[in-house]
Amino acid sequence: TSTSLLSSLDPAKELGAELFSQLLAGPTRELYARITDDTAREEGGVSVRLDVNDAYTAAIPWEFLYDPFNENFLALSTRSTVVRDAAVSSFSPIIEPLRVLFVGADLNGLAEPERDREVFQDLKKEHRHDFEEIDFLEKATPAALQSRLENRSYHILHFTGSAARNPKMVMLNLFDGFVDTSRLFEILKPQTELRLLCLSADYSDQFARAMSRSVPICIGVRELISAKSAATFARAFYKSLITGDPVEVAVTRGRQELDSHNPG
Repeated sequence: TSTSLLSSLDPAKELGAELFSQLLAGPTRELYARITDDTAREEGGVSVRLDVNDAYTAAIPWEFLYDPFNENFLALSTRSTVVRDAAVSSFSPIIEPLRVLFVGADLNGLAEPERDREVFQDLKKEHRHDFEEIDFLEKATPAALQSRLENRSYHILHFTGSAARNPKMVMLNLFDGFVDTSRLFEILKPQTELRLLCLSADYSDQFARAMSRSVPICIGVRELISAKSAATFARAFYKSLITGDPVEVAVTRGRQELDSHNPG
């Protein structure tokens, strides 16, 4: 029922409102309100970019920011976006035929990379002029990934699988081994045209944040995500991206699609 749905959202709203009050206080809140009003009149939007460098601040779930005055989650609103790291602003809409490498490594049987593979296959059928090629590397090993990236150039690298993290290391699990950030930095050196690294893997946010020193845009997952939800996000995200939307808008479209399937 609508009552039970609203109740399920209340804890998220409460957390988001507290984050909102901490982030946007005093003069900052006044500036945000003025910009929000101005862009609303002009049918524009507000982009909140968080440049977080320390682990404590990065661990805070800023994506739950909730504006109690306008009664909306900033990350789900059509009038606002929430992204981490200022480097996002350097990523312009994609206008060239894309070269994509899809990497799948389902070691635990939970990632179901075939779902994301189907997303790319469908997108290529629907938008064939926007893709120059989509290569698939499945049951990927570190050696196979390195070989593929040494011999071909890509704009987007999409990984579906699992990630592992501990206080000392973050890594992507592949068949016959793993790839940590140091090794991937080396593997990606020949990829001068790589613009987006998307990690569809549980607990991959730290890996994505570390890789942002090398790749302009990196997207990861903070906690757990089901294979179905990952594919839902990917479909909406890439469809938005290839139609010319900036990456922060495409991320918002992906979040909105997820929320429409699983509110809250």
